[in-house]
Formats: sequence, C-alpha cells, structure tokens
Amino acid sequence: MVVVVAALFLLSVSCSRPPAKTETPAPEPSHIKVEVKPGGPIVLTTSSAEFQVLPSGYIQAALLKGDQRLTLDQPAPSGSDLLVQDGKLVQFALDFGAAKVQESAGKLGRGKRVEIPARTSDPAASNIQRTLEIEVYDDFPNLLLSSAEYKIAGT
Repeated sequence: MVVVVAALFLLSVSCSRPPAKTETPAPEPSHIKVEVKPGGPIVLTTSSAEFQVLPSGYIQAALLKGDQRLTLDQPAPSGSDLLVQDGKLVQFALDFGAAKVQESAGKLGRGKRVEIPARTSDPAASNIQRTLEIEVYDDFPNLLLSSAEYKIAGT
C-alpha cells in the first residue's frame, strides 16, 4: 500500500511540472552598414542605395549599380537646418561624435536607426535642442525616413 501511494505521489509531481521554456532566437541584425565619422558625414549603405548625412544636415542619396553611384541629387550650398527665433536666423550644427546608432525593428521590418543631436552657436538660442532621427530598413533599401525634433530646455 505504501508503494502504491509513493508511486501515485511521484506520478502527480512529474505531471505538474511547468513546461520547459523554449528560447526565442534573437532577431537577426540588420544588414545595413552605418559608418559614423566624427566630423561627418554619416554614411548608411543598404543593398542598393547609399545615404550620406552631410555636416550641413542635407541627406544625399545615391543608387548603387555595380561599382557606380548614380544620383541626380545636388546638395544646397547653405545648410538645410534653419530656425527663426525672434526674427533672427538660428543655425544648427550636427554633432556627429554624439550620434547613436541602434538596431530597429517594427512594421517595416528590421533596420537601423540613427539619432544625431545638433547644437547652435547662438547664445540666445542655446536652450533649443534639435535631434535628427533617421531610419533605414532592409526590406525597403531605397527608402530613408527622417524627422527632426526640437525641444526647449529650460524656461
């Protein structure tokens, strides 16, 4: 009788174990290459395109065909990053040394996300912070998404 009770106890313990955890494999990293140069530019290279974020803030795009870079894009001589405060023009300079590169995964698939802070040399506008955000995805190699965020730090 004791043997039967012990066998039932062991059987009930073995049946009540939680299922073994299956490890989910880590998502595969993006194949997009990001090259950050401290003085700029930042170069994002996909399977079929190259995007350069120039020190002026302009983003120049080129299609890659074999050894050729094909583009009709011509950067403007002046910066593309301008703000008017109290009637005065405020210009920002991208801080490539503080750029952050991250893996990105979302509805557009896997890719890379780059955040580049910008600073102004105007002391009257020193409380304004700007961040340029760029995203490029493996499944859409000819597309770059960019946005700029402005924040007022302080009063």
